[in-house]
Amino acid sequence: MKNLLFIIAMVCACSASTFAQNLGFTFSRGASGVYPNHYTFSKSHSQGVSIGLTHAAEVKHALNLRTGLNLSALASTRSITLRNHQVIMVPDMYYFLDVPVVLEHTINLDGSYQHDDSKPCLQLLGGINAGFLWNDKKGRELSEVAMRTSPVNVGCTFGAQYSMPQSSNSTFAIGPMIKFMGTGNQHSKYVGFYSLQIDWRFNY
Repeated sequence: MKNLLFIIAMVCACSASTFAQNLGFTFSRGASGVYPNHYTFSKSHSQGVSIGLTHAAEVKHALNLRTGLNLSALASTRSITLRNHQVIMVPDMYYFLDVPVVLEHTINLDGSYQHDDSKPCLQLLGGINAGFLWNDKKGRELSEVAMRTSPVNVGCTFGAQYSMPQSSNSTFAIGPMIKFMGTGNQHSKYVGFYSLQIDWRFNY
């Protein structure tokens, strides 16, 4: 808990000391899976959805620091298969409330060095996430081992987005995103989320 509060405080301090800031919100929809799972992709992945608020601030030219708050609901296929073919039951849903700390690099599509806010661009993203986890077993009887998770976990985010200015103070972006979050469980160690993310940003 103290580590998460420290991360949040550091992000707020960094954002407050930078310039060219903007606020926005995101929506993501895609496939979610629990790992490790030695089974076919189509049968080991379900569906997930995420919404969030974002705050981005310019660190230097073409490099932004993005943070915010995300709420994700990631479904499982109720079980995973280990390498030795043992089947382990897992919770139906994994809910994460996480704070991302992501660096965002802007690439001009026309090859120019100086960024123009009035032109579309490509944004490459990568960073870490720290968040809270809680599970939903939907009335199923799961073993204590299956439900044993850590409430505070860390993960990572990677992605790319095509950004399109909509007006002088708003931007729309869309692109693929990959996020992994830890669970603290000895068998179902990670939850992955492969999504298409939509962002709206408003400069101030």
